[in-house]
Amino acid sequence: MAAAASVVVILAMPGFPQKPSPSKLVLIKSFDGFEESSRCEFLSSTVYLVAERGRHRIGLVGKKSVNVGGEGWGENSFDQPAGMCSNGLSIYVADYGNRRVVRLDNGLHFVSSFGPTVFSDGKTEQLGSPVDVALSLENELIVLDGENNRAVAFSREGKFIRSFGDVGSFEQRMHSPRKLRTDDRGNILVLDQNGILEYDQFGFFVNQLSLPEGHEIRGFGVRDSLLLLATESSVLWCSRVGRALSMLGKKELIADGTVESIQDIALRINLLLILTSHRLFVYEIDAP
Repeated sequence: MAAAASVVVILAMPGFPQKPSPSKLVLIKSFDGFEESSRCEFLSSTVYLVAERGRHRIGLVGKKSVNVGGEGWGENSFDQPAGMCSNGLSIYVADYGNRRVVRLDNGLHFVSSFGPTVFSDGKTEQLGSPVDVALSLENELIVLDGENNRAVAFSREGKFIRSFGDVGSFEQRMHSPRKLRTDDRGNILVLDQNGILEYDQFGFFVNQLSLPEGHEIRGFGVRDSLLLLATESSVLWCSRVGRALSMLGKKELIADGTVESIQDIALRINLLLILTSHRLFVYEIDAP
């Protein structure tokens, strides 16, 4: 576990205003031993979820360490787990290769699954390969259907409710959705090839948030009126209108000198997770 370290996020890139970031990041712990990690998420403030696509498994780290998975299509197997979310009691996993969503309890025991065929009022819906999942403020499970370029809302038991993001103008539609978050207003944000698309809780288009040019975004989080974006080599605070406020590179973030590509981030109130292929870092966000 890494020793605590404190860094103030300041800009070190041409074109960024030279001003302090909205927050200070304090490294409080880290975990290692992962293989080809791709996603991270919170189970609680002290227990964290990591998806390892290389091992086709999901792991819990923190006060306890538990893993489940291995390549396959059975109850305790996955084929490229792509995204996760949790309400603290249940964990939902986007099982990309098996074209299903798997529900686990908070000890990683199998509860149920649904997909690729789901039923609603006597009709059938086909769920394409899911790339991410999130829980809405209304306790609907939002599944990002990467194969059909849309989001699908289900009950937590897997009953189809609605789909959205595949109709409307070019700017309102998803074209290559990759990651999904919800904000404290109940809106649904989707990282797409052209920016972050924002929809309301019913799936109606709200806005397209532009991203800073020249950066491939690998993960994002939402905090109040700010976005935190992760690239392969940095994290950036941005306004909700896409104006870059500050940036910190991975060499400054990872205090022990380990240099790996950032794969994902997760944000929860005053905590930030940063995931590389083999390590997970936990930061406390402290206002200056």
